[in-house]
Amino acid sequence: MKSPCEIVQDLLPLYVDGAVKPETAEFVSRHVKQCGHCRAEKQTYLRNRNWRPDYGSLEEAAPSVSEGEEKFIRQIRSWKRRLALAFVGFLTLGYTAMRLLE
Repeated sequence: MKSPCEIVQDLLPLYVDGAVKPETAEFVSRHVKQCGHCRAEKQTYLRNRNWRPDYGSLEEAAPSVSEGEEKFIRQIRSWKRRLALAFVGFLTLGYTAMRLLE
């Protein structure tokens, strides 16, 4: 069985990000108020420059794509749609042929 400190330290990244249920947040908050080591760990997460609690909109997080890459992506999506339609067509054709041969 893990100790409360181990459990809280596992939950700290999610807690600081606000991605835990209210009951879990209350548990972590109570423990951090009492435990200096876990409080220091929480402060480390908050100060870490590589950790960003607010990711902004998804558009900001999306990588930039050049015009050529965008064209290629559209072509791939078009081929995927065509393959899906062909698959449905072959299934329909097979089903129809099977029903006619009965």
